[in-house]
Amino acid sequence: MFFRITTETKRLCHLRRAAMLLFLTSLFVSAAQAQLHDGALAIKTNGNLFRSGGAVRVELIALERVYEPFSVEVSYHWRETVKERDEEGKVTQKEEERVLRRERSPAIESMSESQLLVLDDEFHFGEASFPGRYSVEVAIFRSDTKEPVTKLRTCVYFKEYGGDGGCATELRSLKRVASEQSLVLAGTFSGRARYTAVLLDGNRIITKITNAVFASAANELTINSDAIKSVVNRKFDLLIHDRDSNHSSTISGVTPVLPY
Repeated sequence: MFFRITTETKRLCHLRRAAMLLFLTSLFVSAAQAQLHDGALAIKTNGNLFRSGGAVRVELIALERVYEPFSVEVSYHWRETVKERDEEGKVTQKEEERVLRRERSPAIESMSESQLLVLDDEFHFGEASFPGRYSVEVAIFRSDTKEPVTKLRTCVYFKEYGGDGGCATELRSLKRVASEQSLVLAGTFSGRARYTAVLLDGNRIITKITNAVFASAANELTINSDAIKSVVNRKFDLLIHDRDSNHSSTISGVTPVLPY
């Protein structure tokens, strides 16, 4: 009887150990997946308004350290107006969506905080390119899956800004310098978003601001931070990232000058 109880006890201990190991493993996997969902990665571009001859440089920036291996697939989406002629010779116009998709990348084992990684720099604009909005999407895959875990999005424009409201987060310009620690930007923003502002000097991050970045009015974003003092009268690039929707926007060559 004693031997049978001891054997059963050992069996239960093994089962509990296995269950605990499975539970801890699932927690680790869930935490890693949450990183990819929870705004740890953002898209950086070399601006958002391009002219003929310009090329879009798409980079991945890690706002936090990412431990889990993953891969990416970059795609570009835009609409063009095309003409169609019917059997009677009548010409009509309609819009059609165009998609250009790059091959899925090899596995990226991890990214350290503030690391930048070039994903694509071969999307060029020419005189024949259709003016307006181009959506850039970066699908994030776990290394062992075929379906994306999440998608990062940004918008760029050729020749003119679109007025269709197709971009959830969009920087257009520096509107004013309210003080030595406060910038007001023009664009498209949401009052419900959790924004992170990243100030960059080329590929070097000057600072990241996660608090006091908010939509202060319709089409207006305010950044309040002591870190702004370090960039007054200095040129830098600015990235705004919505951690909830994974939409971001970048403008180049911002130079805040105090009005006094």
